[in-house]
Amino acid sequence: MNIIKLILGIQACIAGALVIVWLLGSLAMMGMELEFMAEDYAYMQEMNAQMMEGIVDESKKESY
Repeated sequence: MNIIKLILGIQACIAGALVIVWLLGSLAMMGMELEFMAEDYAYMQEMNAQMMEGIVDESKKESY
């Protein structure tokens, strides 16, 4: 009976460690996705600013 309790205890520890590793992995993936989204947003803002600057520059030109 003691051997069974020992085996079940070891299995529970391994299962708990796997759950912790899985949760840490999903947290790391969320962090990487958030970083990617932030970089993408900054890139889109920069591109939008460049486009608006081009539109403003074109409207200041004189047409003949």
